[in-house]
Amino acid sequence: MKVAFIISDIENMSIGDCLSSAKMFYIYDEVSASYYTLELPKIEEEHFLAKLFSEFLKENRITTVVAKDMGPKAKASLEEQGIKWVNTSLPNQFDNIIKHIKNT
Repeated sequence: MKVAFIISDIENMSIGDCLSSAKMFYIYDEVSASYYTLELPKIEEEHFLAKLFSEFLKENRITTVVAKDMGPKAKASLEEQGIKWVNTSLPNQFDNIIKHIKNT
C-alpha cells in the first residue's frame, strides 16, 4: 500500500482540500514503513488537473489518496485509475490517518 497525502502548504505540511490544490504529495510506503515526498509533475495545462494528477499517482503506484474534502471530479478521476480516496478532518496527523486506513 502506498498512500499519498495531498499537501497544499509545504511549509506547514498541511493536508489540502482536493487534488487541484496539491503543491506536493507526501507518500507513506507500507513496504518500507516510511514517508517521502513526491514532487508534482511539470504540467503546462491548468485544466484537467485531477485527471492528470490521478494518472501521475497511478504511474507511481499510489493505492490511496488522502485530502480534507475531495471533490466529485477528483473522486471520479481517482476511481478511473483504481485509486481509493479518503477524506479526513485530521490535519497533519499522518500516522493516525494511516492507522485508520489500515483498519478499514
